[in-house]
This record gives sequence, structure tokens and C-alpha cells, in this order.
Amino acid sequence: MGVYAFFASDTAQTVLRRAGLSVGDDGLVYIGQTKNSFRQRLTNHFTGTSNLRSSLRSILSHTGSTAARADVSRFMRSNLRVAMLSLDDATVIDTVEARLIRVTSPPLNTAGVSNANTKRLKQLRKVLTTTTPTGTTVSTLAKGTGIGVLVELPVTAAVEYLHVRNGRKTPEEAAIDGARTVGTAAVVGAVAAGAFSAATAGVTISAPFVMPVAVVGGGLYLWVSGDRIWNAVHEDTRTRVEARFAAAAAAVGWGDSEAADRP
Repeated sequence: MGVYAFFASDTAQTVLRRAGLSVGDDGLVYIGQTKNSFRQRLTNHFTGTSNLRSSLRSILSHTGSTAARADVSRFMRSNLRVAMLSLDDATVIDTVEARLIRVTSPPLNTAGVSNANTKRLKQLRKVLTTTTPTGTTVSTLAKGTGIGVLVELPVTAAVEYLHVRNGRKTPEEAAIDGARTVGTAAVVGAVAAGAFSAATAGVTISAPFVMPVAVVGGGLYLWVSGDRIWNAVHEDTRTRVEARFAAAAAAVGWGDSEAADRP
């Protein structure tokens, strides 16, 4: 644990200056701190999510370079070097970092310092978050469409197969209805992806937020899908299954009312 500093190569300094930022002769561009391991924190910078990565992405976009996640990581590995200062006392880390930032004013730090660099950097990041490239929009919609189709296709196939097998539909009718259902899922997926992307523009979405949403949404979809498949099963089959379940419930001591309330 301790504080660390990023120093830019001549190439990186040129890129920053082209974006309207000033860099000192020593090449210092960012100071940060960690109360965990340096390796964990620096891994976030080089391959994960961080304010430094967001700043570099906005700078690369402004200077005409590609700014995909891999491009930012590649730029950092090629043009930034790191110096680390280990501190044994975690209580002083915040103070040491704040003083270093205040004294050196690194151009890529946006907290703890206010000057022409920070104002310019905030402008660059604001432009990036309010202007979504066409390619990014298309990619987001395509991913949403793909997820919608991937999730819905097996459920629809099972439902329509059961309808055909049970004589409720002809194969042609099932194919048409299935295509409509999957098409609707594709549209819903694209709209949902676009809306989510717009609502979270410029916001870092972390796993602690994504996982509960994914679990709840997936659970609800499985519940609805199971109900759709069950309703597509032949009435005689459902009756036999329900009778067997009732017999099993009676065998373990459930009352009729309890068994009737259970799925």
C-alpha cells in the first residue's frame, strides 16, 4: 500500500499537449494511492476501469486515435512508467497523496487540484460522454439484439415444438409465430441495450451493481419462460404430472391446501 505516480514518454507527452494539456519536463501525469496491493490497483488502471483510463480515452478520442479498451491499455503499456512509494501506515496515505497532488499538479488528476489542466480535462471527458460514436452505437444495439435472440430462441423453439407436437399448430404456423416472437425479443434487446447505454453514459458500472441486476432479471425471465413451456405442454401430460405431484405431496404429509398452493 502507498502512493504511486505515472510518468509519460515523449510520445505520450506530445499526445497530451495536442489535446490542450500542459506537461512538466519530468513527464509526471498522474498520482494515485492504494490501501491494498499495488498490483491490484495498477491492474485496474492498465486493464480495468479507473479515472485515469477514462481521461486517457477522452484524450485519445480528441486527438483522432482509436480509444477502445484495448487501445487505451496498449497506449498505457507503451508510454507510461510507474514509480511506487510504499507506506506502512494506512492513515497517512490520503494526506501524502493530497500533498503530492497539490504540490506537483499532475495534468491527469481531476481531484485535489484546480487549474487550466483540470478544466481542460473535464471538458474533454464531458465531450466524450455526451458524444457517442456511430460505431459504438451500432455495436451496442447489435449486442443487445444478439443477447435478445440468444436468450429467447431456445425457449421459443421449445414452446412452438410442443404446440406442433400437441396438434395446436401446423409447422408453418409455429415457424411464423416463432419468428415473430424471436424478432420481438431482438427489438426489445436492442432498445434495452440502447436505453441502458444512454442512461449510464460516462458512469462506471461495477460488478456489485451488475450482478444483482443480472441475477434478478435472469430469474424473472426463467420464471416466465418456464410458465410458457408448461402452458405449451399437452393438457393430459399436465394433468398426469399434477396428479403425481399431489400423490408425492400426500406421501410426505402435505395437506391438500398446502399442495394446491405449491407450484
